[in-house]
Amino acid sequence: DNYNFKDDVKWQVRGDTAEMVNLTTCIAVQNPHLPLAGLKQHDINRAVKLDKRKIYEQVFSSDTSVEAETSRYFITQGVRSVHAEAVAELFPRLKKPKDSTGAQAAPVSPPEMAPATSDTRRSSSHPQPPTTPVPASRLRQANRPVETPVESTSAPLTPVSMPPPSRLLGRSTRTPASSVPTPNSSVPSLLSSFNSDMDASESHAAPSDTPDDSPGTSLPSDTPDDSLGASLPSFPFVDRLPPTKTKLEQLGAAFHNEGTIEGTLAVHESIWLEKLGYKRENNIFKTRLWPTYGDQLTAQHIRSVQGRLAESRLPFDRREHIVPGIGWFHVLQAMVYLIIRTHFESEDASDGAHCTLLHDIKEWGRKGLSRDSAKYYQFEPLIQQGFNSRISALWYESLQARGKLEAAVVDEKKAFDAAIASLSQEEFQAITEEIRLKAFTLDAWSSASQAPHDKEFQSMCRYLQEVEMFYTLKTAIKHGDVGMLRRLVPRLSAMFFGAGQYKYGHEMLHLNWLLSDAVSAPHIQRAILAGSLVNLKGLPNTWKPIDLAMEHINYFYKEDMKLRKNSTHDMYKTFDDLAALSGYAQTLRTKFEMLWGEKTTGKHSPKVPTQDMWSLALKLYKKGFAVARNRGTGPQFESPDILKAGAEALGEKIKDFNQRELRAGVRRDIPFAEGNSEVPLDHPLNDTAAHVEHAETSGEGDEFLDIDYHPSFAEEIDLSQS
Repeated sequence: DNYNFKDDVKWQVRGDTAEMVNLTTCIAVQNPHLPLAGLKQHDINRAVKLDKRKIYEQVFSSDTSVEAETSRYFITQGVRSVHAEAVAELFPRLKKPKDSTGAQAAPVSPPEMAPATSDTRRSSSHPQPPTTPVPASRLRQANRPVETPVESTSAPLTPVSMPPPSRLLGRSTRTPASSVPTPNSSVPSLLSSFNSDMDASESHAAPSDTPDDSPGTSLPSDTPDDSLGASLPSFPFVDRLPPTKTKLEQLGAAFHNEGTIEGTLAVHESIWLEKLGYKRENNIFKTRLWPTYGDQLTAQHIRSVQGRLAESRLPFDRREHIVPGIGWFHVLQAMVYLIIRTHFESEDASDGAHCTLLHDIKEWGRKGLSRDSAKYYQFEPLIQQGFNSRISALWYESLQARGKLEAAVVDEKKAFDAAIASLSQEEFQAITEEIRLKAFTLDAWSSASQAPHDKEFQSMCRYLQEVEMFYTLKTAIKHGDVGMLRRLVPRLSAMFFGAGQYKYGHEMLHLNWLLSDAVSAPHIQRAILAGSLVNLKGLPNTWKPIDLAMEHINYFYKEDMKLRKNSTHDMYKTFDDLAALSGYAQTLRTKFEMLWGEKTTGKHSPKVPTQDMWSLALKLYKKGFAVARNRGTGPQFESPDILKAGAEALGEKIKDFNQRELRAGVRRDIPFAEGNSEVPLDHPLNDTAAHVEHAETSGEGDEFLDIDYHPSFAEEIDLSQS
């Protein structure tokens, strides 16, 4: 990840000036879900084109059983967030257990689909002493050497088993590359030297634009049979990774700016030649593959380098050993910005447009939220709570239609609680399915089934489906469901293109191409998805994007420079020594926490926004925004149809991808996988950046597909050129 900061000089002498420093932070992950022999280049056929027909089928097949069950799950979670006790009455397994006195345990905040906090800073980053007296047995143990317990997976604190910091980091700016020890021809051993499980990162705040991943404030539990009741919809997991603890190593920083092509080349040399200790002439670069992840610019520059150096003599210089990918946290950020683009405010309608983020900001009196300087941690809880409120309003409308609500007490929350609790489980499921058909289908998106046509209600349906896509992605990440991630990629590409986010649309096309059966072997596809996630605690629901783990580490670098930087503790101390010693420090911290019997974590108590969500849901219900109806000739807010725009753009973008982005096949000295044939093509040495710039500026004159937009319009698309 690119890391830029201003290196100030506090105590100055003549000639001292502040300067901007551009460097790249790096981590290495030993992924247990990759084959033991590693990934091979001959398992990827780089000459296969994207199949336009398959992408259209994947984008518009939204009414399958998996998508339908996903919608039912989020509809249920939406009403649970506002009426948790009423749903618990209907499903007894949701009730809190009673304590030893027979009293019911204190209620907790309703389950939410995302954290609702912007800051998790603790007053101290060091373990605090215990608040209770230490037992004598524990004091006696303090006089003996600390022993590793049987259940611990941490290696004993033996410096001999750990490579020296200079070996680990390469000292890219102070040690010549020729002086770096060269390992054997196999994979370097540093990746198995120790396991930094990053628990320390949970005791600090995340960067200002990163979410908190602490358990208990995130998505609901994924164990429906034990905690949610057999009749309550659960998330339809497709292919979950086993909860194996990920081994992660901090490689410090490469003192080069990956924001440029030249800097990207230097970063690759720093990582593989200096930090990992390979030789440039090593034949391992001729056969092996390393999946790499970062932000959108990182992936774009890697492909640019690969295109420019495709005819180089040495395998390392061709960079064919790198499989560039974008981290999922940056995709989540892009999804939040997509919702901001499409639903922030109404330009044509009056201020009464109800399905906009600006409406919710004013209704709840939220401060500091701006479209021009949007912060992820600020908008995510707003989007989550707005989604829950509108789901609840749809529930109220269905309850009213069934005669479950009394007009005299319609302003009292307990009346709605009683109405929900009076339902049978079959009625609960029927209402859930009714809301799904009303708001979460392609018919609802295109208003094909609405009579009369209500632009406000249609915009709300589009808002709900966009937010559902965001939280489906977030849930799949949190629970390591690589099967669900694979299903989301085609539609994400269409949505990004439709919203004008061409760079991320292109990244999703590239990922969709890599995950195609004609391009990559099945184990390659799974490795690419599994490598994009890390699990630092080894629990089923503690997966996070690999780029988010990198952002958390960057935050520690920032805090170290802010608190400890002086004339001797400079940036080299931070990015070299601190990174190299983090494994030792984590082991020491774990031992001390076990000794004192107290663990410092980053858990916090988020605010409970139930009252805010209830008030907005009631207002939307009473004003008639939870049902499609004739609203007269006044101005109405109509959000952009990004699915239609994306469908129209996909044909041209796929054609552009196949012409510009595909490599010229694999070189002749690299065998193809079985069933493929070598296609010698002349590869144009183009720059990906030029392609992206073209995609953003070629609005006029593009020949889009002629599509009659209808839920079944995918069958009418002219695919004769596919």
